[in-house]
Amino acid sequence: MPRMSASFSRGNTGSEREAAVEMDPVPEMRQSPRATTLTYVIALLAIAALSLFSDRLTSRIVARQHSTARLVNTAGRQRMLAQRSARLADEVAYGAVDRAAGRQEMLQMATRMQAAQQQLAYGDAAHGFPPPDSSQLHAIYFGEPYHLEQQVNSYLTHVQAFASKIAPDPHDPDLLAVRLAIVTTLPEALDAAVSQYQAAAEDDIRHLQHILHSLTAAMLMVLVLEALCIYRPLFRRLSKAIALLLQASTTDFLSGAMNRRAFLSSAARELSRTQRKHQTLCFIMADLDGFKQINDTHGHAVGDMVIQRFVAEATAALRKEDLIGRVGGEEFAFILPDTSPDGGLLAAERLRERFSRAELPLPSGGALFATVSIGMVCVDGGSVESILAQADAALYRAKHLGRNRTEAGAATPDIAQHQLAGVSPAPA
Repeated sequence: MPRMSASFSRGNTGSEREAAVEMDPVPEMRQSPRATTLTYVIALLAIAALSLFSDRLTSRIVARQHSTARLVNTAGRQRMLAQRSARLADEVAYGAVDRAAGRQEMLQMATRMQAAQQQLAYGDAAHGFPPPDSSQLHAIYFGEPYHLEQQVNSYLTHVQAFASKIAPDPHDPDLLAVRLAIVTTLPEALDAAVSQYQAAAEDDIRHLQHILHSLTAAMLMVLVLEALCIYRPLFRRLSKAIALLLQASTTDFLSGAMNRRAFLSSAARELSRTQRKHQTLCFIMADLDGFKQINDTHGHAVGDMVIQRFVAEATAALRKEDLIGRVGGEEFAFILPDTSPDGGLLAAERLRERFSRAELPLPSGGALFATVSIGMVCVDGGSVESILAQADAALYRAKHLGRNRTEAGAATPDIAQHQLAGVSPAPA
């Protein structure tokens, strides 16, 4: 409005000036310093109100993201515990581990899984777990087609029943039920819950973007009139908040690597590009050796430090274009685009050796050396799920053969002669 008035008053006289006054809806505001000051104060108050609202909104969404991250980690750990307990049940049944210790560990896993399921399905305000707050989540836990709450309780009943038997039998009905659950619908239902929690986080981000865009438009209307110098720092802050929240939806907050959802999406894109260009790429699965023992012996803070150090060493050992994702508690996956089998094996060994030599200072004094087992597969096509399964099988073989070693998967052509034995870890 002041800009229009000024354009008519410049060089106008007589009837033109009167016309200018008639076209100016608030000539008193233009001419009165008091009115101008009042307008400026109102503009500042409007901006202050918008700023306070934006800050409270951003803080609430960030808190929601932290809560969602906790839910996603807990839900993802459920799948890991289910798979571990099923594998341990087989090992106990066939005598591959000490049966008494194995049964005790199975019971501990079942207890942890049961407590986490209670928090996820019904909420636990004391520990920051809200009950399922969407119809989709409620349907996953209590409705068709998953009935996740019922599946988990049934699975844990069989695990506890089998673990309570002094002389486990490979053909025990409870063991057969555990095997059946872990290869049929239970993993799918657990994955559905994790995906829904992540989808809810993305919905929060989109909702925040919509509100922030609306606030930005409102502030621009005010700033065009009277407060451009206040708008700029506020807009930078809001833009930074959006960027941080977008990054939070694709990044594992502890390690800084991509989270599972972002990694699988990137893997699908890289695999599609590889197929179009008729190239090869390598998938690597890596699992930190003895991570549970590290946590039990030194505490979770040291365990977190080991995870962060591994990602740092992996970033230094690999190329900038290689992708790193944390897909489990101590399990990581890597994509090496446009890489031959020999190149992939060299990169995997370089990573393994580098991490085995990394000295991790302990808070109590001394140092810790950790190792990693690696499974690798190089392909020129296929599905992400099947390729990761082959890399995971190679990783399991590396674990079985003594850990701290690299094993190549079956899909990698002509690479068996290049497989290298694991390098002994550096002395503590």
